[in-house]
Amino acid sequence: KNEPRWELHKSLLANPSLRVGQLEILAAVHNLHALLYIRRSSPLFRLQSAQDVKARVSFLNTGPSAIPGVIVMSLKDGDGSDDLAPLDPLFQRLVTVFNARPDTAEIAIPDAIGAAFELHAVQAASNDERVRQSTFDAASGVFTVPARTTTVFVLKRSEP
Repeated sequence: KNEPRWELHKSLLANPSLRVGQLEILAAVHNLHALLYIRRSSPLFRLQSAQDVKARVSFLNTGPSAIPGVIVMSLKDGDGSDDLAPLDPLFQRLVTVFNARPDTAEIAIPDAIGAAFELHAVQAASNDERVRQSTFDAASGVFTVPARTTTVFVLKRSEP
């Protein structure tokens, strides 16, 4: 399958400047642990039924006006008034932006205007400077995520 591109791969594998070192491996392990911790931080990332997935998960940035290379997933918790049982005691909504583009992505989500989304605490405390540059502007509902970055934004549950 890769045989036609072997000459290209061979030259890349031989390039010492592309060799992965201990620091890169440790950073990858750290980032993996951070993503696993984020996944564990909310039951919305671990829905148990197809019915829950259909009711709580939506994908934004779709259709003809979608920005190529950007996936936006919204996970919504219930509050009892919308036929959805509350699952998450901490968060009422999560927005995950997967930006595979080589440049910063800005995604406007109209129903997020006025909301208090913030960077997930794990990413806000991350050693990854790029992910910490992700922002949300409540006045415009715009999520900004740097190039080649996956960011999780949280909307904390209101105090009763």
